[in-house]
Amino acid sequence: MKKFQAHHKLMALSSVALAGILTLNACGSTNTNSDSSASATSSSSAAASGSAQSSSGPLKIENTWAKATDGGMTGVFGKITNTSDHDVKVVSATSTATDEVQLHTTVKDSNGSTKMQQVQEFTVKAGETLELKPGGNHIMLMGLNCSLSAGASTTVTLKTEDGATLEFKPEARDYSGAKEEYQGDAQSTGSASAGASASASGDSHDGHEHGHG
Repeated sequence: MKKFQAHHKLMALSSVALAGILTLNACGSTNTNSDSSASATSSSSAAASGSAQSSSGPLKIENTWAKATDGGMTGVFGKITNTSDHDVKVVSATSTATDEVQLHTTVKDSNGSTKMQQVQEFTVKAGETLELKPGGNHIMLMGLNCSLSAGASTTVTLKTEDGATLEFKPEARDYSGAKEEYQGDAQSTGSASAGASASASGDSHDGHEHGHG
């Protein structure tokens, strides 16, 4: 009887350990009730109650998705619309899948080659939509040590210049197409504006291949 109980306990512990390994190996969970749009929110302290209040910001994002990957890096895409009468700057992004998230745009070098380059911000012009798409502006999840399989989702949060945040959960898709070369040794400069995009070919992020579309 004691041997049976010990064996049963060992099997239970093994199942827990295996579940932990599977969790570590996957960047996100299956998106069973995915929303492809979100609104920017900011939090402030309420003096009377001491509780945090959320107010709608000027940005909304829709049609979001990410390229499925076995690890390394991947791109995140969607359409960011500015509903206000003033320009809004997205200055950074974070993700639950990695600690390294970059804002990227597409540029051409002196030889006419198209490359991906990190920028400090995305400017979403008043009343306009900035499309994040393969071969154009996009968000890069770098240094992934986990997989993001098709159908799974991860959480991405954009931060604007005024401190507001825009959280969304892009669902991963299997996707192949044109690939880009990453200008990894270039300094992060400039701003990508609404409407800025270019086709891309070639592919290597500091020697690692990746494709956005």
